Amino acid sequence: MIIASTLSACFVSQGRSQNTVSVNYSRVETPLVRLNQAISTTQISKGPHDDQLVKNLGMRLERTFWSPAVWAQAGPDQYNFIAANPFPGVAPAPDRDWGSDSPMLDNILAQGAQPVICFTGEPGWDASSDTQIAQLNGLPIDMSEYQQLVKDGLNHLRQKYPGIQYIEVWNEPDNSLTSTQYDTLYQNVSQAVQAVNAELPSGQRPFLVGGPSVYNPGSMIMANFISFVKAQNLELDFLSWHEYGGNVRSDAQTLQNKLSSAGLNPNLPQFVTEWGYTSYNSTSIPTASQLMVAATYIAQGWAELETDNLARIVKTFPFSEDEYSGYSRSMLVPYGENPADGQVFPLYNVFRMMAMEKNMRVASSGGTSSLFPLATEDGTGVALMLTNTAGSKVNVNLNNLPSAFQQGTFQLTEYLVDKMHSNWAYDQSTSMLQEIANSTEGAAISFSTTLTMAQDSVILLVLRPTKSSEGGSNLIQDPGFEFSSVLAPYWSVDGGPTASGVDVISVHAHSGSHAGYIYDGSGAQKFVDLSQSVTVMANTNYTLTGWIDARNTTGSAFGVRTTSGTNIAATAFTNTDPGPATHRADYHQYTVTFNSGRNTSVVVFAGYMTPGSGSFINVDDVSLLSR
Repeated sequence: MIIASTLSACFVSQGRSQNTVSVNYSRVETPLVRLNQAISTTQISKGPHDDQLVKNLGMRLERTFWSPAVWAQAGPDQYNFIAANPFPGVAPAPDRDWGSDSPMLDNILAQGAQPVICFTGEPGWDASSDTQIAQLNGLPIDMSEYQQLVKDGLNHLRQKYPGIQYIEVWNEPDNSLTSTQYDTLYQNVSQAVQAVNAELPSGQRPFLVGGPSVYNPGSMIMANFISFVKAQNLELDFLSWHEYGGNVRSDAQTLQNKLSSAGLNPNLPQFVTEWGYTSYNSTSIPTASQLMVAATYIAQGWAELETDNLARIVKTFPFSEDEYSGYSRSMLVPYGENPADGQVFPLYNVFRMMAMEKNMRVASSGGTSSLFPLATEDGTGVALMLTNTAGSKVNVNLNNLPSAFQQGTFQLTEYLVDKMHSNWAYDQSTSMLQEIANSTEGAAISFSTTLTMAQDSVILLVLRPTKSSEGGSNLIQDPGFEFSSVLAPYWSVDGGPTASGVDVISVHAHSGSHAGYIYDGSGAQKFVDLSQSVTVMANTNYTLTGWIDARNTTGSAFGVRTTSGTNIAATAFTNTDPGPATHRADYHQYTVTFNSGRNTSVVVFAGYMTPGSGSFINVDDVSLLSR
């Protein structure tokens, strides 16, 4: 069966062009890299709401400045790693700090990410003059002294923040240094990195060093740097650069060619450590249209990198917190715009859409120079993200849907970011990602719809089947906890844990964006579990599977019991979460087979004995199938 419908997407003037996007869900291509898990920040967050918003995206890397111009200002060997920023004119907000361990680096770690350190600047005693420009942008006058300073700084980082790996050398040297000056600087810093790595205890992860962090990836500093690295056989673990308004895909491909021509690995990781649609310095209040230009610029770049298989080597870092050059590029509403905690620009909602994409990218056609599709699927369903920079009607054909869609109904949800939806400048009360359509559709092998998209808009379609893709009907209701933000009406919690519910932090899910959870921090020892009552056929063989992420649990069990509480079959699960943050890779799948006997109703459960200290489980993608 083929289903066709017309969704009310967004407003567009008459006479716009019409496009057709077709997706073939039988052609799975590559895992989705999820480029939305790296950001650039120049400001500590405004509060716990901002922190949670970033954490909800599953952020892995955050690039920030860490300058000896701040922590080494007192003199050689006189380091103050919690020193205040001596250059208040640099920051639009009073709490920004380029050199402080606390709160900047601690704030990044609290958001579940690891800092990417931009090591830039030198203290006044090693600068050509005691001015802000000289200390932040100039060349150190005593390079041997500076190399020792770098070693001391890295040893401090290694001791206090052992998870930090990436060290980026300098910031936009093409605005202040010559090629020769930068090459000399990089050579000395990379040698300092190697010296520190050589002294690391066995098993500790080494620092990785990269550069040149140029403003213009086509600059002579970049070209000469690549040649210099090859000629001097220097360590280069990643190539870094900035992109403002250009095409990130095209520039990445050009740099691959330059690396190859120089005899270096063309697949060397590339870090675009500052990425935005403009570098224009403006403090005016952005309009809804300006915010959408900023958001669709990033969404377009993501789609192009993913579909051209460049996402595996290119990490992009759009701005997240407050920024030092304009108020329309960042993901969260900047301090200089509004100091209130927990506000988002449309770019954040594009990040949310990307986080809601499925795990595997699939083939699509119909993209143009202004329309950029990104289609994905996994065991929880399928998704299609469309970025439209010109505005048009879009005919969408989703073909060869997975078998679960052909076996029963499915849920269709549409999300929209444009000038009048999910846009802080249009309506602050509806600035979070808006769901504009939700319907139940009949079983089908294909689905078609027509969307009317405005200029600079992004739509995400998410389709979730009600049956398992593994064949047969999944007897578990809401198996992935995706249908609601609360456990009821399908799931229950037993034993009175400290907290329980649906974890809506997308990175905490095995797939999709939700998972069920239990947390207990009490001193008591008790059995706590998530459970669901399921109707079964008597004397029938069943297979129960589920994905569980656990930490600090004891006496664990995943299985089925009778409605009176007698276990029918169960298996123990292990503590697979190493901390400090939960990610998809921490889950493990468990399987239980059983015969229902005389039972016509059973209780599926996942639980454990609380150890008397902090412990938790996350449960996702539970399936109960007859065999």
